[in-house]
Amino acid sequence: MDDLKKLQQDSVRQYRDFYSLTLSLEEPLKRLDVETILRITHRIEEIKKEVMVTDQLVNRSTASGVGDHLLQAERMELMKKILGINKTLMPKIQAMMAMQASDLSKIKTGMNSLGGYARPAPPSGKIINTSN
Repeated sequence: MDDLKKLQQDSVRQYRDFYSLTLSLEEPLKRLDVETILRITHRIEEIKKEVMVTDQLVNRSTASGVGDHLLQAERMELMKKILGINKTLMPKIQAMMAMQASDLSKIKTGMNSLGGYARPAPPSGKIINTSN
């Protein structure tokens, strides 16, 4: 029973970390701060892996025992909050990706256009003066 409670506490802690990191993505997305976004998403991926392992252990343990109902309720509430944030962040991320894809397309088109305006090669020889 104590093992189950410890697992539930670990799970709640991980979901709190996951939730706070997800919240912290909002500001860097507004500023288009790519380095911060990458750092946060990398950490989110790490926590996500930890959460998956802990959730499997909690799910197996709750099948054989009751566990702490308050911890289970808090865990479920955090899951709902994370889901809500994901629903609001996804359209922002998709819009940002669409803008970057558009910008990249414009750059590629511009580079192709500039390729058609190549300067002629400078003459490599000298003019021969035959009047001397």
